[in-house]
Amino acid sequence: MVFILSILIGIFIGIISAYYLRTTKNNSKKSESHQELTILSIIPWVSYLIAEGLSMSGIVSIIFCGITMARYAIPNVVNI
Repeated sequence: MVFILSILIGIFIGIISAYYLRTTKNNSKKSESHQELTILSIIPWVSYLIAEGLSMSGIVSIIFCGITMARYAIPNVVNI
């Protein structure tokens, strides 16, 4: 049960970050590209913290958040 819930937390956080990056894609300026890169590096850590706070596996959560972000969030980044 802990494993499944950790996977769901990671996927959920990854999808939220992809949605946010997709909505800010149309207003791409140079300063916003720094914001996008910051989001890409902070969101997996947030996924880890949420999972650990709920007594789930943070490592599993961060792995699946990274997999989800690689598939859905990175294509939405303007200048990577």
